[in-house]
Amino acid sequence: MSAVGLPDATGAFRYGESGFGLTPPYGTGQYEWADLQSAFGFKLDCLVVDEIGVDLFFGKGLSVRLTESLPGWPTFLQQFRNRFPAVPEQWERDVMFPPFATNLTLLFDRSGRSLPQAESVWYNA
Repeated sequence: MSAVGLPDATGAFRYGESGFGLTPPYGTGQYEWADLQSAFGFKLDCLVVDEIGVDLFFGKGLSVRLTESLPGWPTFLQQFRNRFPAVPEQWERDVMFPPFATNLTLLFDRSGRSLPQAESVWYNA
């Protein structure tokens, strides 16, 4: 908690110069920005509400799924955008529509692949 009794803006995340980690009970991994290979935005249809998230794929087979229900999500998005300024600013709004669809969106690919190419590498492997 912060000094004024409000939750810490970093929430489930901890940040360092070169990356981020997750704090228990949300995870224990450490992820280096320089190792990020691809990032996808998506929407999960949870019947009553939808949930926005990102799948991050790193070198050496490391990956993590993060969603807006994680404490500190807004700070994570700010950190992510600071490190990868080419990520479209409105991607969250864009994946909201049309309803009932995952709307998988490629946010970043180190190798310059298209969505279908990167999707086949990471999701169909």
